Amino acid sequence: MHRHFTKSSIILGIVLGIITLTITAGCDEADSDNGWAPRNTDHFAEEPLSYEIDLQNQTLFRLEGINGLVQISGSANATAITISGEKRVESDSVADAEAHLADLSVEIRSEETEVVVRTDQPEHSAGRNYIVNYTVILPHDLAIDAANANGTVSVQAIAANVTVVNVNGYATTRDIAGSLSMAVVNGQIDAAASPPAGGFITLNVVNGGILLGIPQDISAMFAAIVETGVITVSNLILTDIVQTATQLSGRLGNGEGDIALETVNGNIVVIGH
Repeated sequence: MHRHFTKSSIILGIVLGIITLTITAGCDEADSDNGWAPRNTDHFAEEPLSYEIDLQNQTLFRLEGINGLVQISGSANATAITISGEKRVESDSVADAEAHLADLSVEIRSEETEVVVRTDQPEHSAGRNYIVNYTVILPHDLAIDAANANGTVSVQAIAANVTVVNVNGYATTRDIAGSLSMAVVNGQIDAAASPPAGGFITLNVVNGGILLGIPQDISAMFAAIVETGVITVSNLILTDIVQTATQLSGRLGNGEGDIALETVNGNIVVIGH
């Protein structure tokens, strides 16, 4: 079945992600500090992360971040998941930041088919910034499902399916050999992927642009939609073209897979290599 998206389908899918992340992230209101909130966040306290997670038969790595940088890299030599980085609290004094560093933690669960890593922070930030930066190295044949609320998500060198949701910030992928699904509310998608025969690429942005690099010999049905923006395709042979001011569709190669791209406010640029 070929995927052809509309504005409403994009927003519905992204809102589902926002709901999940918002419940986790909470909001910037004072709570247990009896209405007190830092006057600024110029000072910080931080603590390094260091985890190694052995794998059994899991096929999926799921990461649920809130604020910070998420970097995930696959390696053909990796046999376990290694996580480094830091957790950080920003407040108006080092003493206050240090006092609340214990409120910020990383939860790790090894389930039957997946490993789940998630940021755990207070429901309300009380004016502080809670940040966890993740650097993850794992076997390149693990599927990835990464979500973040604020920051950058980067995934590279994965030979399995990849899903990325980022509410505010950039989402980038490189050297993805599986199917790829990415959604951003406010920010940019910069992706490069080579899905398998019959695979798919779906990229959705509400406010921001899409830059996609794909092989020139890719075989897929292609559909791109903008509400306010321009669609540009270069170094690719697109046949059976249907084009309007806001939509472009056609066939790449034999049309075995699917590429569906959509932005509400932003440009779409697709380049063959």
